[in-house]
Amino acid sequence: MDSKVADSTDMCKGFLESWMDFNTQMMKSGFDALGGYCSSDSCEKFYKDWSTHYSDMMEKVMRLPGFTEKSWEAFKTTAGFQKFTEMMTRQYLASLNVPTREEIDELSERISYLDDRLESMEEKLDRALLGFEK
Repeated sequence: MDSKVADSTDMCKGFLESWMDFNTQMMKSGFDALGGYCSSDSCEKFYKDWSTHYSDMMEKVMRLPGFTEKSWEAFKTTAGFQKFTEMMTRQYLASLNVPTREEIDELSERISYLDDRLESMEEKLDRALLGFEK
């Protein structure tokens, strides 16, 4: 087995062990805290236990050898997929002649400007007509 596969296997094993330990602690804490009913004290204790055990689990996971490297690889892959998806979506919408957000914003601004101008002209016309009627 090559070393990268062994590192990944060890990291996955460490993660799963930490996750199982966390869940076991939470189930025990939940059963102890609730004792068949849910009071505000028991729920508060359960939440505090959950927070403590979750923090412990995350600390163990983050200390696993290769965690940072694997996290960075996953992030790069996800970011690359997101960029690819955005590009494909833009191309697809462009092929359908769907306006972009910028085009819609520009049209909205122009409509707002024209609406303001129309209101201003209506006010001037109303004032002029009132002066003409006198």
